[in-house]
Amino acid sequence: MGQARLRAHAHEVSLYMEWLDGIRATKRIPRDVNASSGYNFKHRVEDWLRAQGRPCYISNGSFIAAAIGTGRYRFAIRDWNVCFGFSSKGPEHPKPFA
Repeated sequence: MGQARLRAHAHEVSLYMEWLDGIRATKRIPRDVNASSGYNFKHRVEDWLRAQGRPCYISNGSFIAAAIGTGRYRFAIRDWNVCFGFSSKGPEHPKPFA
């Protein structure tokens, strides 16, 4: 059942992987849960897709699976969120994030 669920979200994970290609890892994870949470980044990716004329809904869980699956980023569980250590700049992203 778990593999079938992952396959069902493969397109979402691939969209996140595309966004993550432009993001560098940092040495630390910001303390601000709102700025560093997977849920925050999920919305940033949806905004990025909309700016490219590709509006869609993508799940928070798919973002977490994609980011952890790359093996490139530090992460921690804080206040019921998975938080990540990402660079504040992304070369192809419409705006920097905190």
